[in-house]
Amino acid sequence: GDSVRGEGSPHPGYAPRVSEAELPNPTLPLLLSAGELAGKIGASSVLVMAGYLPEGEWEPGPSLEGRLVVGCRSEAEMTRLEEAGYKRLVRIPPAPLSRMAQVKVTLLLALTRSVLETGQRVVCLAGPAKAPLDLLFVTEVGGGLSAPLLSTGESDGGIHPEVLSRALEIAVELGSEGREGKPVGTLFVLGDLERVKPLTRQMILNPFFGYPEAQRNILDSKLTETLKELATVDGAFLIRSDGVIESAGTFLKTSALPEEGLPSGLGARHQAASGISLATDCVAITVSQSTGRVCVFRDGEIVTELDRAQAEVRKRK
Repeated sequence: GDSVRGEGSPHPGYAPRVSEAELPNPTLPLLLSAGELAGKIGASSVLVMAGYLPEGEWEPGPSLEGRLVVGCRSEAEMTRLEEAGYKRLVRIPPAPLSRMAQVKVTLLLALTRSVLETGQRVVCLAGPAKAPLDLLFVTEVGGGLSAPLLSTGESDGGIHPEVLSRALEIAVELGSEGREGKPVGTLFVLGDLERVKPLTRQMILNPFFGYPEAQRNILDSKLTETLKELATVDGAFLIRSDGVIESAGTFLKTSALPEEGLPSGLGARHQAASGISLATDCVAITVSQSTGRVCVFRDGEIVTELDRAQAEVRKRK
């Protein structure tokens, strides 16, 4: 066929490349299209990160009304959107994550906070950091982290959603930042400690022994640096469903558990997490020292995997 000739092109037969700055921003059209798609396929929600919502007096419109689930990386974003009338907001860790990891962690935490329910169909929007949206896909909310695992009251024994959220936040920060510039791998075990403890032994003197519960809760931001420092020690953190840290540097005796039902090809830390989550009703969260990937285990299976943003991966290599 006839070749395309662009005026001023140094290469006859080829149109000149259009710069990104000259391209129309696809964010708003994608948002509106996502709402229309959700209506056509019966999706309950449209998920997007707060940074992609238009500024000012933007109205979502009928196709998005009541469907938007928004991931917020800061309290400031939460406050701004609450004041603007948004209802279904999910606070997610501010650490640098890939676009898919941001969607995954928002879905996970939305499920734990009953913003979404197992089996619901969700239209998800994502994009690279500091750039317009460029990805739309449909997913179904998985059931790996549902009641009775998660707390629905003051005394039902389930893991409090804010405890899971905080543990994930610390895990993804360790995965992306390491400790003092060095990669760190660690393991958090949340909930059902009555059944977990008989499957453990202490590798070091427990650094949390003897402290009042109020001074050893993972929700206390003053403990963050202590936890990150202790993450350099071999062993796991054992954390109660209400966030109280029972121990660190704890060895999981999961090698004595039957391997039937466990995923194959896991390293020692991930095998321990898989085994303890299969043998008990806990949630286990691993941080890979080699890749920084965060994995969440439930019933022996990986419920979700969270990867760092590629810029962070390249920076640490």
